[in-house]
Amino acid sequence: MGQGFFSLTIGGCSMLIYGSYLSKKENLPKMAMNVTLVDTSVAFIAGLVVMPAMFVAMQKGVQIYAEDGALLSSDTLVFTVLPLMFESLGLLGLVFSVVFFFF
Repeated sequence: MGQGFFSLTIGGCSMLIYGSYLSKKENLPKMAMNVTLVDTSVAFIAGLVVMPAMFVAMQKGVQIYAEDGALLSSDTLVFTVLPLMFESLGLLGLVFSVVFFFF
């Protein structure tokens, strides 16, 4: 939910600022739909990367879940799990990590 609210806030503010510079000929609803689709697609693809990364990290001995089955914390995932996953990919992992964190 945090990512969703963050995306909505950034997207909304960006559209307000960007919209103030548009000409009257531009189709603002169509642009808003394109931005929404791109943001949702990037978030979905990131989820497809992060979920397998958790299982790779668990195989390498990184503790992701607490005793009660809850995730430890979000910083464990970003700063421990993802670097381990990208490191396990070798040289190609460097390329994927740059692209992942750029997006």
